[in-house]
Amino acid sequence: MEDGGSGADEPRLYVRLSGIASNGIKHAFRDAGFRRTQRQHFNALWTGALTGEEFHRLKLDRFQKVNHFPGTWELGRKDRLYRNVARLRRR
Repeated sequence: MEDGGSGADEPRLYVRLSGIASNGIKHAFRDAGFRRTQRQHFNALWTGALTGEEFHRLKLDRFQKVNHFPGTWELGRKDRLYRNVARLRRR
């Protein structure tokens, strides 16, 4: 887009914030040019941990991104990661 342009040719980016989103997250999306939406048409979904059923119910298109996938808490939290690694070692 050239300076002074209307921006009509630029695609719009939408974020759907579900659950708790800190002000830092909200500002980061805003500063990156995202607009908030509650509709199914979004580019990014910021949400808490999803169950497998919730994730599959979203029916995401290839351009849609999510910050959590089912089971990520089992790897992303140190206490859960340790428990899972210890269990696998015992096997």
